[in-house]
Amino acid sequence: MIRQTWLFAASESDGPPVSKSIHQLFEALPGVLRLEYGAISSRSTGQIRAAAILDVYFSDEDAMNAAYACAEGRRISREVMNNAAAVLDVLIIDNPDSMSDGSH
Repeated sequence: MIRQTWLFAASESDGPPVSKSIHQLFEALPGVLRLEYGAISSRSTGQIRAAAILDVYFSDEDAMNAAYACAEGRRISREVMNNAAAVLDVLIIDNPDSMSDGSH
């Protein structure tokens, strides 16, 4: 499984850091297994400036690449990046469920 984590800056308005429209864009992305959104409520060091995180899960790297390579994926990517001021970083995490098998 692949988790793609999008870190978003605080909104310039008093609204949520990730607008409902961006969340809906990712819902329409082909091959997405699930989405998880979280607003950051506190920070221990203040080093991370993100105000929100959106995790997008795919079955594997091929599924993620195919999602963004298709016409709908390219359209969604363009729309998200039109809000690039809000995107701080994008992380790709391979096999986030590896700890669930009891190994440490």
